[in-house]
Amino acid sequence: MPLFHLTIRTPDSSLLEVDAESLLVRATDGDITILADHEDTIVTLDVCLAEVVDEKSEKIIVLINGGIMQIKQNEVSVNAVEGEVIDTKEKNVSGKQSHLIERNKLVLDEVKEALEQGGYYKPEIELSTLLAEERAAKYELLKEIKE
Repeated sequence: MPLFHLTIRTPDSSLLEVDAESLLVRATDGDITILADHEDTIVTLDVCLAEVVDEKSEKIIVLINGGIMQIKQNEVSVNAVEGEVIDTKEKNVSGKQSHLIERNKLVLDEVKEALEQGGYYKPEIELSTLLAEERAAKYELLKEIKE
């Protein structure tokens, strides 16, 4: 399978640098899978467990707490706010991930419902604060998977 070069960094360190077959991440507007020769683009990332399939067809899971991903000429750079590589050989990450995805959907539904039922205008900054708090809670839960 064709490969692309992937680098995942945080402001403090380089988390991963590999030639990869694929990358699955959660962008702010939904999941996105990257393969070799993907169209050049820049997207913002949500809190997620990124799934990398490396050149040996082995899966690597990286916890990403938001950030930006740039794809340019078969080079993919992820600049994460925070992140960690998770050892999937010891943990059942996929089951935990699906639980967190469901929890995230419920929290966002609760926020939307509260805004609709309240019948009042909530300034955008308050909604942003609620989402930031929920995002921090998701990150803490994802870190528990590693422990």
